[in-house]
Amino acid sequence: MKEQIILDVRSHEEHNQEHIKWSIDMPLSYIESREAKVAKLLKWKQVLIMCRTGRRAELAQQILAPHSEIESLKVYKWGILEYKKEHPEEMVTWKNSSRIPIMRQVLIAAGSLVLTFLLLGYFVSPAFLLWVLFVSGWLMFSGISGNCLMATILWKMPFNT
Repeated sequence: MKEQIILDVRSHEEHNQEHIKWSIDMPLSYIESREAKVAKLLKWKQVLIMCRTGRRAELAQQILAPHSEIESLKVYKWGILEYKKEHPEEMVTWKNSSRIPIMRQVLIAAGSLVLTFLLLGYFVSPAFLLWVLFVSGWLMFSGISGNCLMATILWKMPFNT
């Protein structure tokens, strides 16, 4: 019998807050950027792809489908929300799951920085507008590279540990 795995394509933060026991944490963004490497890892396996509602799982299936070395790719179309209702005993939940997800924290912090620098640029000195360009460029770099320094810093804050 071929090895069967559950591939959780939600973000690391979502997976850390709640996931299915024995599922593999592999965000869709990772699959998109390392498709061949992921296909090699899944070689000769039967894969059930899972996300919150099914949409990201469908995207992951479309990305990996051309790789014939994967035994089978199936999507759990109803997502982890429905799976949790059917199999609550298979779920692992982090005790501090009420905190704001890290990417929302990044959006709040980045938006606050841009607004602050815009207001300072208008009321104090136009030189502060350069910081708006810096924050915008940094956000673009984070989006392109998939590495967000602010998320790393926020993750280490006391309210996230």
